[in-house]
Amino acid sequence: MNILTITFKDLADSLRKPLVLAFMLVLPLLQAGLPYLAFNGLAGGLDVQITRVLVVDLDQPNPAYPEFRAGELLTAMLADEQLANLLEVTLSDDAYAARRMVEAGQADVAVIIPPELTASLFEPEGRAAVSIYHDPTLTLGPGIVRDVVVNFLDGFAGALIAADLTTLQLEALGQQVTDRTRQEAMQRYGTWAQSVGESLSRGVHPAIDYGDPVEVHQTGSLMKAIVGPMMAGMLVFFAFFVGAFAAQSLLREDEQGTLKRLFRTPLSRGRILTGKFLAVVILLLLQTVLLLGFGSLLFGIHWGAALPVAVNGLGLALSAAGFGIMLISFMRTSRQAFLVMGGAVILTGMAGGTMTTTFASLPAAFRLLNLFTPQGWVLRGFEAALQGRALLEAAVPALVAAATGLAFLLVGWHNLNRRYS
Repeated sequence: MNILTITFKDLADSLRKPLVLAFMLVLPLLQAGLPYLAFNGLAGGLDVQITRVLVVDLDQPNPAYPEFRAGELLTAMLADEQLANLLEVTLSDDAYAARRMVEAGQADVAVIIPPELTASLFEPEGRAAVSIYHDPTLTLGPGIVRDVVVNFLDGFAGALIAADLTTLQLEALGQQVTDRTRQEAMQRYGTWAQSVGESLSRGVHPAIDYGDPVEVHQTGSLMKAIVGPMMAGMLVFFAFFVGAFAAQSLLREDEQGTLKRLFRTPLSRGRILTGKFLAVVILLLLQTVLLLGFGSLLFGIHWGAALPVAVNGLGLALSAAGFGIMLISFMRTSRQAFLVMGGAVILTGMAGGTMTTTFASLPAAFRLLNLFTPQGWVLRGFEAALQGRALLEAAVPALVAAATGLAFLLVGWHNLNRRYS
């Protein structure tokens, strides 16, 4: 018998336990997989029923601008091809008939443009109301129509205000104001309003500096940028559970008497403990490799460059193994260990930030608290690798976690060696 015999025997025993396999693979993949499916469904778009819209355009042109009709522009906006998957627009010339069709269920929304719409836009005291008549049981479709109409009217009101302000400023400077000047001011306002609308439709406001979305570009989509850190948190959280469960084999063998028989073999006590410690580290390395691979294959996660990921994987295995072995060295029975170690792993895991990886803004005090746990250091290293940062930024947290794990191993070694001496 040698060290490797003990290592592979303990490793095989751990892999045969359903509880270890559940915490090793099943639970981490479920925790990250369910949100992935939810985000993936949202990313694929919503299946929205097309709203049938009847447009009754009764608008009449202003004598001063006979070629301009606001009603035509509003109709064209509702019938725009970008809204074709939401609105199906049909023209009508009878407001009464359009309302009856909505009541009969032959249409969902009727938009009635009054004759004085264009005139109201050019007359200071002009008033006009666009009527939206819809089935009261519907909300989404009429809401879209209402937003289009409101944005259209607001755009014209803003353009007129821009033209009036331009007129006042030029007249104050003693310059002549022509219709061409007013039209140019309205056109510039319309161009600006359109650019703002396009930006807002992408979730970006042109007046806000959002910074460099490194993480989104690295992963290819917002969905992956969320699932990647979430998967990293679950990997770290459950690795410490697996380390704790695997280390409990020492207590179980002590209770069953097999550990004492093992100590009577020619192999020294130190080598026996080394073999058992190696089994825990190898099990955690196997878990890390499998979860990184499944995360990449199933969820499309790009973990980062190979070297930072490998360094953090090793740091995770050493810190989780050392943490579990150190805790087990203070326990006397497997029952006591199961309760105490479960609580210790959960508390340190939460304090280390494994449950809050998708939170955009966390208090500085909580980020500082993360660094008082081995999980916090490992997680910080994986996050740096995910975001494609420099090797040093990803490797330093991993090295700290590995050094902490080795210190835990030394404490566990000392306690267990003294107990079984």
